[in-house]
Amino acid sequence: MLVLAACGESQATPAPSAHPAAPPATSHAAPRRAAADPGPARPLVGDPAHTAALTRVWIATAVDDGPAEAGPIRARAGQRVTLFAVLEAGAATYSDAPRLRRGRAIVSPRPLAAAPGAELRWAKVEPEAANLSNTTSGSFRFEAIPYRAVDLPAAAGHGHVAADVHPTLTPDHGHGLGTMRFQLEARQGERVVRSPGADSRRGRGAGGLSADVHRVSIRRDDTFLGYLTEMYGQPYIWASAGTSPNNHQSEHLEGSDCADLMVY
Repeated sequence: MLVLAACGESQATPAPSAHPAAPPATSHAAPRRAAADPGPARPLVGDPAHTAALTRVWIATAVDDGPAEAGPIRARAGQRVTLFAVLEAGAATYSDAPRLRRGRAIVSPRPLAAAPGAELRWAKVEPEAANLSNTTSGSFRFEAIPYRAVDLPAAAGHGHVAADVHPTLTPDHGHGLGTMRFQLEARQGERVVRSPGADSRRGRGAGGLSADVHRVSIRRDDTFLGYLTEMYGQPYIWASAGTSPNNHQSEHLEGSDCADLMVY
């Protein structure tokens, strides 16, 4: 029964927290690339009078009341998973996250309200195909997985959002379980700074994105089958592979075939 299910087409109230409530990172509008026409002005975050240039933006995610970190993030269904915008200007770091993990250190960032003024946009970075094959060319090779950045209009201008792993470009078999990648963009007039997205590739021995692209996985529970639900939202890849067992495409949650589900 397990093999048959694996080879088919991939298909509690939280406790009060110090973390601010986050709006959902939902995407009900027609998908569009994050780098498309800027459109109407978005609400600013930070202090408009603070005009220092942002040098880096990135995403840190907190699970329940834990420190926010760059990830990759893994959580169980029912846990509170919150994505926080992190803005850097020189040596200063700004975020709504109460605590940030940076390497082995836990730091308290400056409040986002004190950051240089900027428009914030969030996007999901999604695979565009539900089924792929590494033998499409007639012989084996790592085929590039097509990805697209899908804008999240409801999240624009928010310094933190609730993680939403529902895919919008492929069938939603997980219904709130699975893996999703995210991108953050900050605009200061004509200046645009983004976290890594659809063009940040893993390179040799892979078809997917690098670990620099923020990744969140939500599983059903801690059972074997529960961990397999992390694979929802990623493509079925016939003849998925890797340069080593620990560097396999399935271990990077970029895709898998039915054999991988037996050893994940």
